[in-house]
Amino acid sequence: EAAVADAELVLEAVPERLDLKIRGFRDLDRVAPPACILASNSSGFPLAALASATNRPTQVIVWHWASPPAVMKFAELVVRPDTRPDVVETVKQLARSCGKNPVVVKDNPMAWGYVANRIYAAMLVEAGRVVAEGTASHAEVNQLMVDCFGWPVGPFAMVEGAQKGFSNDGAGTSGTTHKG
Repeated sequence: EAAVADAELVLEAVPERLDLKIRGFRDLDRVAPPACILASNSSGFPLAALASATNRPTQVIVWHWASPPAVMKFAELVVRPDTRPDVVETVKQLARSCGKNPVVVKDNPMAWGYVANRIYAAMLVEAGRVVAEGTASHAEVNQLMVDCFGWPVGPFAMVEGAQKGFSNDGAGTSGTTHKG
């Protein structure tokens, strides 16, 4: 409680389980100052579900980070029509100060995932087909995507890395509170 007592923004990063995130938002809503922005690093749960767990839904936003976060400039900010413009601007500025390139997208409660993960999921399906056909191995697909598109890691390494943490070999496999 003391850690967020005077916070201007709290970024939740609990495991990707809706029950944990909702419980976390209820707890944060109870202990954070009324003006505090509550952000989630969810990969795809509807912002509407997270915001409705609080008494400050217009101050709740998703700031989706990509793996590996130390390398990726990605900052997918998910908003609802009633998200306050000052909340969006504050999170955009903070993302830029972290070296990220924030892009604001709209919440779609009818789909799991935001823009990046929805497109990434479609790409993973095709990458899986390539491997299932015997055309290339997981490691070969990873290396091709790194070399062709300049990705920091390949698609299969990204999935594994999001679960375990990244090594520094690029194509290989995976080995906060803000006070203003």
